[in-house]
Amino acid sequence: MEIVQTQIALFFRNQFEGAFEELALKMKNKFSGIQSQYLPIPPNAPPEIPRLMLSSSGMNMNFSKNRVDIFFTVPDGMENSIKDVFSIIDQYEIVVDRIGFVQKKFSETTIDTLLKLITEEQRVATAKELSIKINVAKQIGAYMCNNIETLIFASLTKLEPAGPVSRQGILIERDINTLNESRLEYKFTADNISEIIGLMKAEADTQILLPETQGDGN
Repeated sequence: MEIVQTQIALFFRNQFEGAFEELALKMKNKFSGIQSQYLPIPPNAPPEIPRLMLSSSGMNMNFSKNRVDIFFTVPDGMENSIKDVFSIIDQYEIVVDRIGFVQKKFSETTIDTLLKLITEEQRVATAKELSIKINVAKQIGAYMCNNIETLIFASLTKLEPAGPVSRQGILIERDINTLNESRLEYKFTADNISEIIGLMKAEADTQILLPETQGDGN
């Protein structure tokens, strides 16, 4: 099994009202080799639409007025990068009251692996596409969270030295996020953000429906 992408979402209680150009400069001073792109968004556009996109080797960031999404293709050093991002947005007196952790993994296998999760009466042996989603709320540390697993039979294309190679298997998406309805109860800080992300990452390493041995690619 291989990790395809890891995403961290930090949700803001109060909207970002600073200059995105200044924010980009602060990020460039913190992270080496980062490139920025400003999106021409009308002032009255919904706050969740990204205004600033930043990219570097192994990490991309999308900033909107009410959240930042950080994407990692290589999760090494992820916790330190999140703390650095947090330290910058904290300068704007932004309150982070919700966190999401999304990890996509791929396990090469056949569609039969998913079909076995369905009762025999409902199985369709000739199925070409299949997806299953479940949400089992769970206490993660001090926070009640959505604990979502989505399983999709899909094709993954990877660039190898000899050229693109396409494989079929299960795309496993683990989405763990603090509850939206509990946002007023939470205020994340630089001291506790690494802890909760570490706990979410550990939970994402487990599976709800898919057998653990299958997730390991056995």
